[in-house]
Amino acid sequence: MLPNGGLMFPRRRIAAPLLAACTAALLTLTACGGGPDPARGPTGAPAEVAIATSGTWITTFAPLWAAAPEMAEIEQKYGTTISYPGFGKGNDALTAMLGGSAAVCNCSFNTALKAALAKDQLAYVVNINKGAGTVAVAATRFETERGTDIAAFDGGTWGFTSAGSISEISLRLAAEHAGIDWSVQDTIAVGGMSAFVPALQSGRVDIAMMDVASAAQAIEDGVGYPVLNTNDLSVFGPIGGTLLGNGLVLPEAFLNDYPELSQDLVNAVVTGLGRVRDVTDPDELLALMPPGFREARADSPTFAREWAFTRPAFLSTDGSSSDQEFRDTTAHGDFGEGELSSPRAGRFLDNSLVDQAYQQLGLPRPVVEPQSTP
Repeated sequence: MLPNGGLMFPRRRIAAPLLAACTAALLTLTACGGGPDPARGPTGAPAEVAIATSGTWITTFAPLWAAAPEMAEIEQKYGTTISYPGFGKGNDALTAMLGGSAAVCNCSFNTALKAALAKDQLAYVVNINKGAGTVAVAATRFETERGTDIAAFDGGTWGFTSAGSISEISLRLAAEHAGIDWSVQDTIAVGGMSAFVPALQSGRVDIAMMDVASAAQAIEDGVGYPVLNTNDLSVFGPIGGTLLGNGLVLPEAFLNDYPELSQDLVNAVVTGLGRVRDVTDPDELLALMPPGFREARADSPTFAREWAFTRPAFLSTDGSSSDQEFRDTTAHGDFGEGELSSPRAGRFLDNSLVDQAYQQLGLPRPVVEPQSTP
């Protein structure tokens, strides 16, 4: 059961007492002791707002990168600098925020919720993408014989990054939905994302659940072919439900200390989401992006595949998150019933800033088609 009889409502932001902020383990932007007190800019905002994220210029986070003009306006308005320190894993990005070296985290929903339930006062304030953000790719040698029939890979070797990762979870869900007993399959944790293509090419794995960039590269190199795109919820929704991917996670102390800055950050991401969600042409998408992103996507044919895989993840979100999506997402995480019914879980998902963003920006709210729960 979720709080409030199974329902979550967008919260009206009320400043928490400073004592409550001081008792939290992350004291990222408060001066109550036990954590860093960052330098302030001329407007009283932090001199730097670091948004920790997993990886740099990841296409799945396109709305964040497309919001560069709005982020520049925020820098000028508050006399601050916005940076995007990249980390190899989402857990490392979250740790950076909890430790005070970043103000905000672009984090996966379940990863941040687990931290919030443990000890920290955090809020998930805007969703960037929905779906698992992965693509199942099989070795080219199986294309004629097995095609996209996942059941045909029963008894084969299945690859993912690490145990408990979204790549393992989404691959297991796809296999079980196809009637496969996952517990008896030969599975390999390849480690980092860079290991996917070599593992497929060498025959170490028969099918792997990859990030979209690795999937595009494997197909372009001719070593693999696509079997299932988890970003397309018309396909993956019946398998795993609507999964909340990544979004901005803020410490409640930051929200309370900088309510206007927090709102402006969400407004920027909502604007970026609207900017990219209807773009089908990959070259047009690249033209919207900062130079760093364009430089990282110099191979146009590969990026075209990558964008085709990624774009559906934005069509299924307007930046908000529903109760049903909360249930779908946490169902695949390591959560107890007591944890999900706790007040901390009820506070974590906060749609109020997204709702306010559409009002302040005067943007029409896109129609998002709900997906069926498996």
